[in-house]
Amino acid sequence: MNLRLLSLALCAFVLSSATALAQLLSVGDPAPKLQVGAWLKGPPLAEFEPGQTYVVDFWATWCGPCRRSMPELSELHKRLAPRGVRVIGVSVWEEKPAEVAAHVAQLGEQVAYPLALDAVLPGARPDQGAMARLWLRAAGEKLLPTTFIVDSAGRVAWIGSPQELAAPLEQIITGAWDLEKAREAHRHRVEVRRRLGRVQELLFGAKGPQWNEALAEIDALQAFDPASEAEVAAYRVWVLFNLGRDEEGYPYARKICEQLIGDNAIALNLVAWSVVDPKAPRKLPSDLEFALRVARRASELSEAKNPAVLDTLALVHFRRGELEQAVALQERAAALAKGSSWESEIAQRLDEFRRALAARSKPAPAPPVK
Repeated sequence: MNLRLLSLALCAFVLSSATALAQLLSVGDPAPKLQVGAWLKGPPLAEFEPGQTYVVDFWATWCGPCRRSMPELSELHKRLAPRGVRVIGVSVWEEKPAEVAAHVAQLGEQVAYPLALDAVLPGARPDQGAMARLWLRAAGEKLLPTTFIVDSAGRVAWIGSPQELAAPLEQIITGAWDLEKAREAHRHRVEVRRRLGRVQELLFGAKGPQWNEALAEIDALQAFDPASEAEVAAYRVWVLFNLGRDEEGYPYARKICEQLIGDNAIALNLVAWSVVDPKAPRKLPSDLEFALRVARRASELSEAKNPAVLDTLALVHFRRGELEQAVALQERAAALAKGSSWESEIAQRLDEFRRALAARSKPAPAPPVK
């Protein structure tokens, strides 16, 4: 699987077994236990206390939207503590779990609530942690950040994005929450996630990308739930370019980067990659200026710390003939990817960039003496 696609899959984290487990946890069910590997910040919490309301936010160090939601969650934690509300964050799906503690230390006072790391057994995949399985996968959730509200009776009262948290939380605290209506809303959300999983299976499955089938599923998903467009917009761009439909791909790519995914580093990264992907057929010349703008924005949002994003940006510079910049960026990507499953691919591309730079720098042979 290509590096950029692995990065996008991590953000969506598609699991073949997720669909089968989607109905194991729903709104109204008793909340699963807290089974974390370690508490990295704040007082540890062994179990949910009756009479308290909890906000359990799932995040990851590589997830830009997760980090951007932390200030608002911190403010909420401090403001609603007198009303019996506690916020906790659980880091999941980490490629390098040993580095999460250092990341949390860097956050410092930006985060006012306790943070924990998922319990993942040695040798297990990141998605096999206890919290990832018992909460996210069981609820059919495939995206980060995802937030659960556990009410004072210990039930899962709401599941969604932290950006949509405030209104339902207030109703849950005051007792005005309609649990049955929320259950129906969650069923709709699970169906959207199931359809999204089908799209990703067609793109990332063992058979390789099935472009036409994936595009049909994307169309069907957006017809079923128009609000899901942001989750599949970058996929649509990637599919269109790989179908040779550049005349559709470019206008749509520009529109979504301006109006829909401008703050999503991973989605922007895939759009930029789609423009320079050497495997995609080309009916129009690659718009490298557009690719550069998008890749730079993705790097800015990820604070130049995501090796996949840096790798894409380096490739854009390489395609533009800016070899020094390409090598410098790829060297940084290689350093960040040390010990990850991406290390080999990044190293290979770095060798390619270095060879090209060396060849260009080599003095031209002297003309023959007549």
